[in-house]
This record gives sequence, C-alpha cells and structure tokens, in this order.
Amino acid sequence: MKGLFIAIPSADGHASLGTSASAFSTAQEASAIGISTVIEYSQGALIYNARRSLLARALQLKSDFLLFLDADQILRTGAIGSLLSAMKAGRYDLVSGLTSTRSLKSPRLPISWTNVHGHMDDPPENVDLRNDIVQVQGFGLACVLMDLKRLMFILDKQLGLHGDRKADNPFLPEADEETGDVFSEDLAFCRRIKRGGARIAVHCGVWVDHLVQFPLNPAHAIDSMATRKKTKAV
Repeated sequence: MKGLFIAIPSADGHASLGTSASAFSTAQEASAIGISTVIEYSQGALIYNARRSLLARALQLKSDFLLFLDADQILRTGAIGSLLSAMKAGRYDLVSGLTSTRSLKSPRLPISWTNVHGHMDDPPENVDLRNDIVQVQGFGLACVLMDLKRLMFILDKQLGLHGDRKADNPFLPEADEETGDVFSEDLAFCRRIKRGGARIAVHCGVWVDHLVQFPLNPAHAIDSMATRKKTKAV
C-alpha cells in the first residue's frame, strides 16, 4: 500500500481547525483509493526549519508522497485524487493546487508563469483556470504534493543534498548570484529542484481556500485577470 504524509508546518505551533479537518478528510479520501495516511504538525520560528523537519519525518516513515498544507489553508473535496492523477499523467515531481493571497481584490495564482520571482504575471493564453494542468517554474508551498522518491533522487544524487540530514535544508532561502534578489523558502526550493531537473506543475482545477480571509472563487480570479489584461492594454 502506498503511503501519504500530510505535513502541516507552522511558525507559532497553531493550525486552524478547518485545516486540520480538511487534512483528515483528505486522509479518508486517500484511504478510499488504497493509500494510507499520516498527518503530522511541526512548529518552527523559521518556517523552512519546520518544513525540513516534516520532510525528514516523511522519509523516516518511508512515505511515498508528501503533501505540504499550510496551517491556514483548506483543501476541497476531491483534491488529493486530482493531484495524484495529475502527477501520474504528466510524470510531474511536484503538483500544486491554486491558492490565494489575503486580499479579496487581488486573488493570486501561487506561481509565476514566466519566472520564479513570484510576481503576478499573466498566464499563457487559453489556460482554463478550472481544469488545466500547467508546467511552471515555481510556486508557493501552501498546498503541494511531492513524489518523495523522485524528490530525494534529485536532492541527493543531482544536488548533493540529503533531506533527512539536519545540515542539509533544501528549503533555505537563497540569493540570486547575478541580481542579488533573495528568494523565500518556497521559491528557493523550486529553484533548487528545477536545477536538478524536477518537473513541477499547477493543477488549475484544485482550488485551495485561505481560511483566515475567504473561500477562493475561480470566477472572481478569472474576472480579475481579464481586468488586469485590459488595464495593461490601455
């Protein structure tokens, strides 16, 4: 039986009740398709240390998949099945859902479509924000499924990092050698694994709600993007 490790990192040790409830619902959905699940939390004043601890724990348990879920995010019903299917069909190493910022007027795709700076660039033409799976350069780690076997091959064999060793933390922020730009733990992680040959994608049909603010509305995001394109045209 395959194993799924749901990792909920937190800087202050708190996770919302809604996040925990959605994690347990996700575990039930995984069980229904023959995947056993472990859910664990980790506190760290520096979130990249919490992520590293959870990665090491998933490796210790010999899990097949690692799902990072931030402590204020809620997965909708059917999300885990969709992420797993997308990963298998596209042979991706990481697949993210779509999350939002805390601003109701500025819903954000959790990716940069043309670079890894995390800016709100326009997506490619004709992308269906309700269904498409799009290969990208980087995204936030609020809700991302990882194939642990592939991830460890990339970190260990190709980059010389060992996710289970305390000295090696693939989530550490890093600076661009040419520009000096500093990348946060999520985009720095994406940069590292992309250098190792990782294939990462966003599933536009998996919408993740930001609990402390509002449920993400696909229609509103599409309207917002259309408005932004008109503004640029002017």
